[in-house]
Amino acid sequence: MRPVWNRFAYWLILSLSLVTIYPTIDAQAFQDSSWISCGYQDNSYSLGFFGYRIQDHAVELGALISDDTGYGLPGYGLDYLFFKDLSDETAIYGGIGLYRRYYLDDTGGFKGRTEWAYSIGAQHDFFQALGLGFGYHSIRGVNLQVKLGF
Repeated sequence: MRPVWNRFAYWLILSLSLVTIYPTIDAQAFQDSSWISCGYQDNSYSLGFFGYRIQDHAVELGALISDDTGYGLPGYGLDYLFFKDLSDETAIYGGIGLYRRYYLDDTGGFKGRTEWAYSIGAQHDFFQALGLGFGYHSIRGVNLQVKLGF
């Protein structure tokens, strides 16, 4: 199980490094580039703490909050998203992610496992600094996003 987390940490560091030091970004790429989200699936609520888009690529940190385990945070992960602009205001996206989920096993013990996830959705800008999005995530469920501009 440890090699999976080593790969996950490697990809997390690489992704965040590319996002923060990408050398060919112009000023337009930073407009309307971040969002927060909340979702629901199978009696579990989810949060997207930080979605950050630069040009056609984005990363999002996600967490699951469930009533089933009673232990607090039963899952977390990272998603990579690819955006396609349909107009100046509207974009669609698709992506993949890697999540660590925790469960109660048959003996009452706490177990974790790593799972792949996928997501699809759309975002629309209503104003320069505000937009909404709607999407589906295979682990975090149906979600609503609020885009915040800089």
